[in-house]
Amino acid sequence: MRITLNVAKVVWGISMTVFTIWLSCELFAPLLIHLFSSDLSWFAFLLAFLTSLFFIIAVWGFLGYGISIIATATGFALGLIVEMLVWCYRKIRL
Repeated sequence: MRITLNVAKVVWGISMTVFTIWLSCELFAPLLIHLFSSDLSWFAFLLAFLTSLFFIIAVWGFLGYGISIIATATGFALGLIVEMLVWCYRKIRL
């Protein structure tokens, strides 16, 4: 069962990291591109930055919870598969 939990933690961690990076790139990349290519003032940049930050928190709160559940279930299923493969390998080896 230890292998199952470790695999579930790794899958969950990777999926949450990828989701956070994707969400940050989707919201902050256009903002940074427009900052250097237009006459956007610093106050407008600050407002857009805070709005993007608010959307990250809101979307991560709602959508991140669902992805977290799916990632945990997927990691647990993959962990059980790995656990059974290790168990079969040990049985064959003896």
